[in-house]
Amino acid sequence: MPCGQLATIAFLADVELTVGDISLGNAIHRWFKFPIERPNLPNLKAWYERLCTRPQYQKHIASL
Repeated sequence: MPCGQLATIAFLADVELTVGDISLGNAIHRWFKFPIERPNLPNLKAWYERLCTRPQYQKHIASL
């Protein structure tokens, strides 16, 4: 899925959080935490921020 599609949906399967969001979110979390220069991907960042609002995601992934 191109990042542009994330501008029109809340999560990868549209409005519902799925296991796909969680597994991709784990990789994207590490990518955002790694000290490198990244391209500006506002839709990806917004998706990740939505994912980080989920209490269990915060507790088990985002807090690391």
